[in-house]
Amino acid sequence: MAALRHEGSEGVGTLLVARRQHPAIVPVLTLETPVTLRDHRSIRKLLELSEGTTALVSDASHVFGLGQLVSETDARYEALITVNFTHHYSWEMSHAGHILMRVVSNTPRLPQGRVAADNFGRTVRRVFPTLDADSVDYLWELTASASTQPTGTILVFSTGAAQEAQRLSRQSFRVAPRIITPTVLRLVTNIDGAVFIEPTGVCHSIGAILDGLATEKGDSSRGSRYNSALRYVNSSQYPCLAVVVSEDGWIDLLPAQ
Repeated sequence: MAALRHEGSEGVGTLLVARRQHPAIVPVLTLETPVTLRDHRSIRKLLELSEGTTALVSDASHVFGLGQLVSETDARYEALITVNFTHHYSWEMSHAGHILMRVVSNTPRLPQGRVAADNFGRTVRRVFPTLDADSVDYLWELTASASTQPTGTILVFSTGAAQEAQRLSRQSFRVAPRIITPTVLRLVTNIDGAVFIEPTGVCHSIGAILDGLATEKGDSSRGSRYNSALRYVNSSQYPCLAVVVSEDGWIDLLPAQ
């Protein structure tokens, strides 16, 4: 269904999964003849009816109408499986606000939460063993800020940030070296490309197109952002750590090996 378009538009909408006449669902519209989920085109068309809190209702076999989940304060409330169709070829299944599975470009993935501070700290200290605790904490602040970027981004923390900004000057925007703040970082990550930052927090380049040699560690299911960062860190002559924030919410730490 996520692969089908209706009159040129992407399939975006919500499907609630529950038994028929579930007390936690207030009926809005009931089909006299339920539609089997195998009838993808009909279900895709019906998906256009869902909007806001009104969703298609299915028993995992047929869609039998539209309904609304009662509020959490209602005695009839029960957390139900919800399927959100988010983009073309993309959807996610959740329960009680927790994502159980996400499918992007027809590739299923288990959810990955935001990077934990302790895991980040261990990785940074492994790549930059002489970095002091305050600098590690500051890099974590920058990473936490980047992790909220909805369109995805790449941070490259590198001891050779200045040299790499010079080398990649034809495929990036060099900036006057200065400590970058989380607020400014949120602005510069609105454009495509990587941000080159020294381990001390000094930024040298934004919007950089990364290069690097192909590697057998690449993953065709992960897209160009992840794979370009992987190629770069595996080819870098400087100690570096790439933080990759994908559009689908995945966050990866890629240290140079």
